[in-house]
Amino acid sequence: MQTSIDFNDKALSDLEFSRKLMAEFREQMKDFDPSDYEFDRAQLGNLIDLIEFFENAANDLGGKIESIDLDPADPPNGITANFIVFDLFGDDVKRFCDVIRNCSAISMDVTTDNEISISCTIPNVYVRKIK
Repeated sequence: MQTSIDFNDKALSDLEFSRKLMAEFREQMKDFDPSDYEFDRAQLGNLIDLIEFFENAANDLGGKIESIDLDPADPPNGITANFIVFDLFGDDVKRFCDVIRNCSAISMDVTTDNEISISCTIPNVYVRKIK
């Protein structure tokens, strides 16, 4: 997508720049049609593997799935899971490495409840259909 914003315009305050950027985003999203997108099957498979890993880990370790993001209008897509203790041993370590190698971003944070929050994203789960 082409933008009309000059990212090098130092005359804009941060607030003015943010407002222009949001206005531009809203304008471009007017033409967004989710039916123009389809799943990239390989990336969807990677996302499913990631979700299955965290669902199993949540069941085994007393964690919970916070969210699963799957929306062509809001990429990237991924999962957030919370754990009080995130202990992996043996084959689980290898499986964790296998599923995260397909991620474009991973974050591990401590929540206000002293839980470990792990968020992982898979890029390009949706791709524009070739017409």
